[in-house]
Order: sequence, then structure tokens, then C-alpha cells
Amino acid sequence: MLSIRELLVLAVIIFVVWYGYRVYARIDSARTRRAADQARRSANKKPELDLVRCPQCGAYISDPNIHVCDPDGPAR
Repeated sequence: MLSIRELLVLAVIIFVVWYGYRVYARIDSARTRRAADQARRSANKKPELDLVRCPQCGAYISDPNIHVCDPDGPAR
């Protein structure tokens, strides 16, 4: 038969294991959430464009090969 002292020790051990599992689960959840947020941010990030100033009209363009200058200059 188990004495009261042994039952209390058993209850404390069960509580410590249960609480340790909760802390571990919370840390793991935060880690996976942080990784998912970081992956989502990097997936939504658009590539940056280098803009070049057109020597004829002064407009900033991303691809000089497809740019057609307006005879009146850029719209202001």
C-alpha cells in the first residue's frame, strides 16, 4: 500500500512532468509559428527593381529597351 508521502511525491512528479511538457509545447509552437511567419514574409517579398534615368526625357524606367519617350516629356 502507498503511504500519503509516496502519493504526494508521485503527484508532484506527475505535475512536474505535465508542466514541463506544457512549457516544451509552448516553445515548440512559438518556434514553428516564427518559422511560418518568416517563410510567408520571404514569399511575399517582391524583387527590387533598379531604375535608370532616361537620358532623353528624364523619366526613371526599369527597362530601357521597352521605354518609348513621350515627345512632351514626362507627365507632371
